[in-house]
Amino acid sequence: MSDSALTETLRASRPRRVELALGLPLIPRGPAYTCIHLAQSMAGPGLSVGFHAPIILNGASHLHATTGWAAPRFLAQFGWRFARQGVMAAMERHILAALDRSGDDLVWTFGEVPLGLTRALAKRGARVVREKFNCAKALAYEILSAEHARHGLVPFTGITCACIAKEAEELAMADAIFCPSPMVRASLRAIGIADDRLLDTSYGWEPERFAGDARLLPPVAGPTLLFAGTMQVRKGIHILLEAWAKANIGGRLLLAGSLDPIVEKRWGHLLARPDIIRLGHIGDMGSAFRSADWFVFPSLEEGGPQVTYEAAGCGVPALVSPMGAGAFTRNGIEGVVLNSREPNDWARLFASLADRKAERDRMAEAALQRAQMFTWASVGGQRRHQLLGLAERC
Repeated sequence: MSDSALTETLRASRPRRVELALGLPLIPRGPAYTCIHLAQSMAGPGLSVGFHAPIILNGASHLHATTGWAAPRFLAQFGWRFARQGVMAAMERHILAALDRSGDDLVWTFGEVPLGLTRALAKRGARVVREKFNCAKALAYEILSAEHARHGLVPFTGITCACIAKEAEELAMADAIFCPSPMVRASLRAIGIADDRLLDTSYGWEPERFAGDARLLPPVAGPTLLFAGTMQVRKGIHILLEAWAKANIGGRLLLAGSLDPIVEKRWGHLLARPDIIRLGHIGDMGSAFRSADWFVFPSLEEGGPQVTYEAAGCGVPALVSPMGAGAFTRNGIEGVVLNSREPNDWARLFASLADRKAERDRMAEAALQRAQMFTWASVGGQRRHQLLGLAERC
């Protein structure tokens, strides 16, 4: 069915409702931040969203069905460890009761929801759309285990065989899966998921959050590169640090985010370079982006990196891996996509930047223009259309 025919069909259809199950604490950053903005922007003509999420209030966990923010991260993490099982059981009851009340049977799962909930929905015959905000865990495990071994690090233990098996069962029961980047889609195809269950989408960004023209730092001679995110092997920070040292160009490298102890132990000598500035956590990331000539993100495993959209929204082109490009950066248009894990290749790219100022300006303008297509409102509208189309087909 064409988009225009589907639109006409939806106009004549009854309004639909999707129940959203968020399987992690509601905090104003990370995947929970993504989920809340998607839920708010997806609700619209023809579709309402029932929001079910665990929150932490005064150290105690509760199930919440609104879109307010919860407690700070440290309190959420502390309470979540002790209350997860009970709160998730309550979520299952709430969602099944909501389906009974609405008469609809569409559920969107986001994060680590209990396997019991997925099985209960399958038994009921509900239509489940799963959010896959990172690559398939089986592939992610292969990538990160190999990278740890390549550098003689402690074996990677962040993904277990039990986690991989749980995800495989959940994916097998899902009617459709949101894929926020081509790399996520490719990872799911690699483990045998059929194309007709994969919904291509993206994540978005919040223009209001990055408004203004303030700069965190004044310009310097030579290019300024900015990395934003957790400084860990998964994000390719080790590749970046080695490449920057090998390039040894004038300019500076800005690092925004927290530092993994494994990286500090193995690559701490590079972090001590005078042309590397560790910014820590930044409240006004817009001012940090506007202090950079290029955003750099050689990530090894991602879903839909929002920092790439946010940098572009501030007029900063990207130097990224295919994972770091997400659904946004096109090679030679909004930035440079370098498919390599070798620091020497990245070093040569960095060394070429001084002669690419005109190209950089062209890419910056293209990135700024393309970013307007990836606001939360735009992404939410597309996803709403996809969910309603799924409901009609089913």
